[in-house]
Amino acid sequence: RTPSLDDTGLDPGAIHALWTLHGLQQIAPASPAFEAVVAALQHPSTGVRRNAALVLPAASESATDLVGSGILDDAEPQVRLAALMALADMPEQPAAGRAIAALLTGSLTADPVLFDGIVCAGAAHSFDFLRHALDLDPALVQPRAAEIVRVVAGHHARAATDSTATERLLIRVSRSNSPLTPALLSGLAAGWPDQSATMSADAAAAMIQLLERTPPDDLGPLIQLSRKWGHREISQYTERLIESLLSAVEDDQRPGHERITAAQELVLLSDSPAVISRLLDCVTPQLSPEVAGGLVRSLAGSTADNVASTLLQSWTRLTPGLRQDAMAVLLARPQTTEALLAAMEDGRILMNDLSLEQRQSLTTHPDRSIRRRSIRLQRDAGAVVDADRLAVIERYMLATRSPGNRQLGKKTFLKNCGPCHQHSGEGVEIGPDLTGMAVHPKEELLVHILDPSRSVEGNFKRYTLLTQDDRVLTGMLAAESLSSVELINAEGKRQTISRADIAELKSSNKSMMPEGFEQQLSVESMRDLLEFLTHKGRFVPLPLGDVATAVSTKPLFGRQENGPDRLVFERWGMHHFTGVPFSVLDPQQGRQANLVLLHGPQGSLPPGMPKQVSLPCHMLVRKLHLLSGVSGWGFPLGTRGSTTMVIRIHYEDGQIEDHPLLNGEHFADYIRRVDVPQSQFAFALGDQQLRYLSIQPKRRQPIRSIDLIKGDDASAPMVMAITAEGYE
Repeated sequence: RTPSLDDTGLDPGAIHALWTLHGLQQIAPASPAFEAVVAALQHPSTGVRRNAALVLPAASESATDLVGSGILDDAEPQVRLAALMALADMPEQPAAGRAIAALLTGSLTADPVLFDGIVCAGAAHSFDFLRHALDLDPALVQPRAAEIVRVVAGHHARAATDSTATERLLIRVSRSNSPLTPALLSGLAAGWPDQSATMSADAAAAMIQLLERTPPDDLGPLIQLSRKWGHREISQYTERLIESLLSAVEDDQRPGHERITAAQELVLLSDSPAVISRLLDCVTPQLSPEVAGGLVRSLAGSTADNVASTLLQSWTRLTPGLRQDAMAVLLARPQTTEALLAAMEDGRILMNDLSLEQRQSLTTHPDRSIRRRSIRLQRDAGAVVDADRLAVIERYMLATRSPGNRQLGKKTFLKNCGPCHQHSGEGVEIGPDLTGMAVHPKEELLVHILDPSRSVEGNFKRYTLLTQDDRVLTGMLAAESLSSVELINAEGKRQTISRADIAELKSSNKSMMPEGFEQQLSVESMRDLLEFLTHKGRFVPLPLGDVATAVSTKPLFGRQENGPDRLVFERWGMHHFTGVPFSVLDPQQGRQANLVLLHGPQGSLPPGMPKQVSLPCHMLVRKLHLLSGVSGWGFPLGTRGSTTMVIRIHYEDGQIEDHPLLNGEHFADYIRRVDVPQSQFAFALGDQQLRYLSIQPKRRQPIRSIDLIKGDDASAPMVMAITAEGYE
């Protein structure tokens, strides 16, 4: 009860006392210890407030007092997180649900950790959380609040022992105009078990009222929920809606996007084989490729028994583009995949109809029998990828020994590599940007192309996910939280899956880039591709991604999630300054290091950073251009003229040359614009700055590699991009 703060603002004695009382099981409601802990929720020490929340017993009295203390509005995010996690372990309590719902109007939803904290606490007090969420001022509701409500509603539906509380929610929803309504209904529909429940007359009336006023685009979850509960009037309404949507799909006078939207709604509402047949009858040669593809892709959401058989019967009249769309549908669920394999076994579908990535997906399928059948089929078709990667590389090494056609190589890149990689701004950035690959020898690139899993980075490993409703998803793990995971598939599409909807998630040591690339390219085409990738124009961006040490969109020097110690571009990719192109790496939502941050003695991150990194070069360089010139604790801090970083050049003949870069001359602090004479202001990143400087090698000799070495001062230098300029 007596605060005693030390020089760092902590009260270690109070923290130890809290956990001692907890270990002795003395913190029972209404006890003196309990009252002391509740009082400690307002202690002047952040650490004491945080630990007081964590030691409270899982009791209704704890939830009441914790909410009443105002700790959910604490200025310190760690204290708020502790309060949320404490509430997540406490019995359901109305005041707690209301207080947690109020957080949906604040900035906490933008913090990924506190976002998960709200989800966990909201799920523990789900009924009151959801009903009070509907009463929030729409103007104050934060953008990510809907995602929280959807996850909590799904948990509420899965945990419900009967439909009473959910019926009360539906009645509340029918009287509300909240923007969170679609998310709440989507969560309830996804989480409610398939077995039907008896719906009261009041709930049925509320459901019909909702059906009549809900926009068509948002009807799917509501119809799903009503079908699970069953009601004669609702069933009749659904039948009329299905017929209306079918008419919209079949109406060739409607805009294409409306027909596709109607098809997507249709497959969510009906699993009738007749509906699927009518939908596919609309895919005619007269239909535009965009609309036809949209109609076919809509079938991925259907559980109808005849999806596979209808698609396979239509196979001969599908164009190559539509076949790829149909193949994606057939591979989406084990049942349809088995039908696809049967069609391949009897010769109706050829192995060439599958892309290389789709073949690899089949060999890593979560269903063992599907894996075995697909491997056997690929072996019988002579399409099995040669497991002896060394032999394949040796066979294609001929492509590195003579010049190729760079223009043909670019076409090969855009066709075969562009769907997943960028080069000089062209292509799609799913895998690593290949713009700076010209500094690597052809032999090295060939190994990476033909044996992509030899040294695959964790960020680019393949994951296979099986959902509770038997959908199969593959891709890179882009992000994960306590409540969900996000995958990026080979087409660059992001899919977020609630953890509650995951039946199985497995990673492999295989890269997202499939093995067997040689099946798509001859030795001659590989020669052209390598010529394109290794072509050195006037400017060659060096591959900073290989040595990047930090993510520029995450805290670099402190711990505040959205603090000022970040370097964030509005767009990533190619940027130009004074005519020099710089390849600024995309951090890919925080999963990819895109900045070289070197060692420094201060802050949260710099003490663990390396003191030196090395980049390959392998070219004759007239000038090195750096998007850098900023550091943590740089000028006007520190000593002017001290060495912040050294650029060390290693020539091919073994000679070494150092270029010291000085604080207050080349480098300045990043936090605001500070001008120094030997670098130029280049980009304003919010209030932060990024500068430009250049280094001219003293010798006209090929450079093997370049080292970035931390100097002897107390700053932490940063390098965002380096471009080598050759001789014309």
